[in-house]
Amino acid sequence: MIAISWGVPTPREREIASKPLHPIRACIRRVCHEHGVSFDAVVGPRRDRAIVRVRQEAYWRCREETHASLSAIGKHFGDRDHTTILAGLRTYELREKLTKTAAGVE
Repeated sequence: MIAISWGVPTPREREIASKPLHPIRACIRRVCHEHGVSFDAVVGPRRDRAIVRVRQEAYWRCREETHASLSAIGKHFGDRDHTTILAGLRTYELREKLTKTAAGVE
């Protein structure tokens, strides 16, 4: 049964809201918010180009901001393998390098 709260948070919603987010999850949420993409789309199986690019940026930001292991990052992205995260990091870094080169920024 689904409870309708009519704008008043349920006790469970208050409990969830009071818990601090895991740093990796918080990082993913920030990237999603910046790009206007849903959290579920980024951590889910979708392979649309726009979603994949946001996901790869989130991999990179999680790695840079939290210094977490690739396996730990992968767990927060739908239990992805560490090699998937590594491939996404490499792709993101290559794309950033090519973008800067094309823009004339070294």
